[in-house]
Amino acid sequence: MAGLPVHPLLALHQSRMQLIRHHLPQADIIVDLGGASIGNPEGALLAMGYPHRLQKVMIIDLPPDDRLYGDRGAEKAQSYTTPDGVTVQYFYSSMTDMSPLADASVDFVWSGESIEHISEADGDIVCREAYRVLKPGGYFCLDTPNGRLTRIQSPDEFIHPEHQKEYLVHELQEKVVKWGFELLETRGICHMPQTVQSGHFDQREMAFNMGLFDEAEECYLFYLKARKPYLEE
Repeated sequence: MAGLPVHPLLALHQSRMQLIRHHLPQADIIVDLGGASIGNPEGALLAMGYPHRLQKVMIIDLPPDDRLYGDRGAEKAQSYTTPDGVTVQYFYSSMTDMSPLADASVDFVWSGESIEHISEADGDIVCREAYRVLKPGGYFCLDTPNGRLTRIQSPDEFIHPEHQKEYLVHELQEKVVKWGFELLETRGICHMPQTVQSGHFDQREMAFNMGLFDEAEECYLFYLKARKPYLEE
């Protein structure tokens, strides 16, 4: 778009990369919910620049043929080792199914723009299962479209044909806390205050307001950082 520093969708992508590269917690063993990435066998989290040294990423995602915009007909990878020695293991199922993972066995569960693809009831299952598989002190982090903005953008239907729930900030906060997590941080991605004030969606705001902001309620995406409490001594 003429006159913009970058295309709005690129601004959104670069802002999410900033989140991943500078704000996600360090962890040795990670579960990435919905983290398959076309052309990137290491998965979306590593492809987008997760900076910390780690041992293993377990990606739980639907098989390629079951994804609306997936790599149809692609061979299903089972495991992959990155050049720097990170093990990437795939589990092809709904993100609600963490049954292959043992209790208290992982350090970090990441849901990058994926919880909106399942129902509210399934979102409860994801929170419950994330709590189960995390070690005490482990992190559960999510980013997702902000329903306050997407309802302005698309009043009559979800912004993506696979979406089943586009959360308001307080709705997802309450869900995470309900399942026992400590909510540590809420941030917004791509600030759009004029859209909120006017009720008219102007995606150019994404390009001019890239990055992370404290005003989560006025941003196109929002991010939650939560933690499973440490065991009481």
